[in-house]
Amino acid sequence: NYYFFNIIFAVELTSLPLFFKYWLQLAAVKKIIAGYIFIFPVLVIINTLWIQGFFTLQTYTFVLGGTFVLLLSVAYLRELYTDEETKNIFRNPVFWISIAYLIYFAVSVPYFGMLNYLVENQLEFASKYYSIIMNGTICLYNILLTIGFLCMKAPTK
Repeated sequence: NYYFFNIIFAVELTSLPLFFKYWLQLAAVKKIIAGYIFIFPVLVIINTLWIQGFFTLQTYTFVLGGTFVLLLSVAYLRELYTDEETKNIFRNPVFWISIAYLIYFAVSVPYFGMLNYLVENQLEFASKYYSIIMNGTICLYNILLTIGFLCMKAPTK
């Protein structure tokens, strides 16, 4: 199943910055995102062919891409905080989506960054951590994304 995980996260971690590029205002951040969108797939291919392979969990590119999305979430939340026109952040769907990705990647990046070591040396801990912490984080992530999508719904009269 690792190959499936690798494909899904390569696509997700390449496309999520496009979402943030649309919503972020700073031109410098948009240029960094444009560079990332070009460089990240190249790094995924290099990692697949010469470093970790296709049938092993590609934690290096996950950590890189997850960290980048985490930073983009922080950048959006900072812009939202400093924007004087912001009235109610709780009705802003991008706020909830950013919070979801911030929490998910804040927990998953360190875990997947250490996963190969943990599987070799602390398998029981890795399994318990995933079943308790990661599953809880995934549930919270999905709840926050759902709230964000519900905020997109037009109010009914």
